[in-house]
Amino acid sequence: NQRVLLCFLTFNKWILKTNFFQEDRNVLAFRLDPHVLDKNEYPVTPYGIFLVCGSVFRGFHIRFRDVSRGGIRLIRSANEQVYANNVATLLEENYALAHTQQKKNKDIPEGGSKGTILLAPDHQ
Repeated sequence: NQRVLLCFLTFNKWILKTNFFQEDRNVLAFRLDPHVLDKNEYPVTPYGIFLVCGSVFRGFHIRFRDVSRGGIRLIRSANEQVYANNVATLLEENYALAHTQQKKNKDIPEGGSKGTILLAPDHQ
């Protein structure tokens, strides 16, 4: 399908770094150009956006400076409907958490960051 191919081409355009070509990997990881985010929805451009995809999880890590501190949020879903909602809002939630952490860290040299990991429905 041409639409699927166009989605892959668009995604590839924004990749800065990946482990896709490494032979011994357990997860796929992509560092994305932070300018991929729409300025209207995400007014402050982060320093880095990372997407990780494993067999039993997917997640994002967003940082607002090269050296940042924050944490990781593990997201569990009660059922398939909640899981579908969590998939749809994973990036938005991660951005909001990281941006909040950035505001908390305003008086220290480190920027704010946050990671979110969404477990697959059968690995709750």
